[in-house]
This record gives sequence, C-alpha cells and structure tokens, in this order.
Amino acid sequence: TSLLSPALLERIAVEVNHDPNADRGMGWQAWQDDPEAAEALGRLRRLCEAAKSTAIPLLFDAEQSDRQAAVHLLARHLQAEFNVKEAIVYDTIQMYLRASPQRLEEAL
Repeated sequence: TSLLSPALLERIAVEVNHDPNADRGMGWQAWQDDPEAAEALGRLRRLCEAAKSTAIPLLFDAEQSDRQAAVHLLARHLQAEFNVKEAIVYDTIQMYLRASPQRLEEAL
C-alpha cells in the first residue's frame, strides 16, 4: 500500500464497503476518471510489468484491514490484466476477518 495514497485507499474502501457488489460490478472502471487513482494504477501497472518480465510474483496486501477492500479491488483488476498465462499478481485474504470465508469462496 505504500505505492498508493492511504487516503485514496480509504476513499475506495468506503465505497466498496458501502456497496458489497462494487468489486464485482464496474470495479476499478468506476475510478478511472479520478486523476489520483489513474496515477496510482499506472504505478502498479509498471510494477506488474516488471514483475511479469522477470517472472517474480507480486503479493498485494493492505496491512490495515480498513483499506483491504480497496486492495482487493485493485488486485482483481490487475489479476485480470496480468494473470493471463501465469499468475503474477496475488491477493491476500485475512482469514481472521468475518467476511474472509466468503471472499475466499468467491476467489476460487
């Protein structure tokens, strides 16, 4: 999460947490017109490109549970883009949280 503004992650997380289907619907596209979000996604894409070219996987984690919903949204978006032939982008699921079993089921 050090590559993104904590405030941006918190704004996204609030919206995702407000609408449980937000990460299944439009997903990251809802944020594409936000300049700060676009810049952050660009940084993450460059990191993913470097990871892909060197075959080094990336593990996304928010470190703080109140930002995790935003990190899940970003991870899903980047997984769809970069995990085409092999897995490069991984997400974390904190299984001590109540919503985690459902999130794990959806991820499988």
